[in-house]
Amino acid sequence: TTTTTTTTATTTTAATATTRAAQRVVESAAARVARVADAVTQVTDVQATDDAELAYTAEVVHEQEAEAEEEQEEEAEEEEQKQSAFTREDEQHNPWQATLLLQHPSSVRGGAAAADAAR
Repeated sequence: TTTTTTTTATTTTAATATTRAAQRVVESAAARVARVADAVTQVTDVQATDDAELAYTAEVVHEQEAEAEEEQEEEAEEEEQKQSAFTREDEQHNPWQATLLLQHPSSVRGGAAAADAAR
């Protein structure tokens, strides 16, 4: 009976040690799983932040491109208005009379009278 008790105690001690070792393995595995889950959460959060920043950046770039295009259109329109202000397409053709081209200008040295006296 003493031998049986000693064997039972040894078996119980061994079982307890095995159970404790198994618990440590399970706790260690659980801790590793928790660490990995935390790391995944951190990476996911960083990636979500990066995605949000990229979306924001893309929106800003799109707005800037739209503004630049609008400015170019306005500049082109202003340039067109400047050019059309000096066109002569709508002017009426009024030719000079040939006899007027033979006369001296009246603004030279006292007007037409001075020009006639000089002749």
